[in-house]
Amino acid sequence: MKHQKGLTMVSTLLLVLGAIVILRAFMVIIPSYFDHAEVGVILDSLDENNRINAKTSTKVMREEVARRLRDNNVAFSVDTLEVQRSSAGAVINWNYESRKHFLANIDMVLTFQRQKELSK
Repeated sequence: MKHQKGLTMVSTLLLVLGAIVILRAFMVIIPSYFDHAEVGVILDSLDENNRINAKTSTKVMREEVARRLRDNNVAFSVDTLEVQRSSAGAVINWNYESRKHFLANIDMVLTFQRQKELSK
């Protein structure tokens, strides 16, 4: 026992398995965060071309966001996009989730929230 050095075969296999699971998790999670960043860009640029403003209907806002998501190959549903109107303008609140396949019958669910203020 005093001369034993290194890991056993079982320990090595467990470390490799752990590394594979962690690598797979990163491969699932990181693209979702890139899509979340793209959603931020889409919402931030909504009022740039003056097509969308605080008086625009919720339906038109959803259609425009859905079109831009499709154009950028981002697959999020706009059903949970909410518009709250006030005398100062409108606030778009969007809580959405990204569900990705992880391993076997295990999925990862990431929840995100974005908000955009549109002034009059």
